[in-house]
Amino acid sequence: MEMKKKSLQVEGMTGAGCELRIQEALHNLRGMKKVSAHYPIQAIFIEYDTQRLNWRQLDYQLRRHGFQRIETTDRVTFRIPGAGCVATMEEIRACFSTKPWIENVQISPDDCTVAVSFDSRAWTAREILRLIAGVGYQA
Repeated sequence: MEMKKKSLQVEGMTGAGCELRIQEALHNLRGMKKVSAHYPIQAIFIEYDTQRLNWRQLDYQLRRHGFQRIETTDRVTFRIPGAGCVATMEEIRACFSTKPWIENVQISPDDCTVAVSFDSRAWTAREILRLIAGVGYQA
């Protein structure tokens, strides 16, 4: 079992009551651990088992209740001079692990690069640079 956190943009929320409708619609899906919806930013944050969650079922439940998931993933790659060892790169990866708007992080100690896939509606490349700087490295 591999648990992952993710943020999803959703169209169709018209008020705070929609948050509860989404949470009720998704919380019983197989593999879903946590769901929270946020009307002001039109997003849901989920924690799920990557081996068990059926994305088609999630999309079906959203559509059935009048909502639509929007794909908003962007990807940036940064070179981080002096971060050539695996332990350093794993430290950088760890700084992203608790952020639900980060989709994926790929590290390459050989060429000192970090590639980050993220929700571009919730996060920017500049904010990713700040996260890296927060653990003591400059990209």
